[in-house]
Amino acid sequence: MAFQQIGVPVQTIEAALTNAFGDGQAAIYNLMTSIGSAGSGALDALASVFNSGAYSPSAHPWYSVPLLWDVSNASTADGAPVLQWTWNGGHNQQWYVLPTDSGFAELVNRNSGKCLAAPGYGAGQQLIQVACTGNPGQQWYLGVYPGQSLTGQTKAVWNRATGLYADVSGASTTAGAAIDQWYYNGDWNQQWYFGPAVG
Repeated sequence: MAFQQIGVPVQTIEAALTNAFGDGQAAIYNLMTSIGSAGSGALDALASVFNSGAYSPSAHPWYSVPLLWDVSNASTADGAPVLQWTWNGGHNQQWYVLPTDSGFAELVNRNSGKCLAAPGYGAGQQLIQVACTGNPGQQWYLGVYPGQSLTGQTKAVWNRATGLYADVSGASTTAGAAIDQWYYNGDWNQQWYFGPAVG
């Protein structure tokens, strides 16, 4: 980064960004990704602005092997569907949690840099990834705030725009089942365990 080249420490840059954007880590991320490859390089240098580490969320029925949120075929395209799949060590199964405000956060796929999103308002619609813009349809309530770890916690995750919950379609225990949005039911298929990403 240009500021680093002239001797400005990373901590000073981080402090300036945090001051400019308040607690909106997602806003910083969105700004940096919107300016292209230079922004992506800056994100690597400023990684400590964001909650450290990625997560691999999974539904945890007691009788099955955990299946993780997975962007189908490790796609980097807008609109790629999100499903559940067995662990494979891929970055398409890893998600950064970037708080926005009031306990909401963007969930950003490590492989694509895109946000988990509701494609519309209908119950039963499969979740997708799209470029992060701060849209309410890309924000999820986790009760999380900047610097807070979710490691080892189980959360019901609901969308700011639709009020619907991330859900394993049909309570399936099969790899490849869609992660969709559905009305709250309190069952295991809407309870997400935020394990630390491995791989």
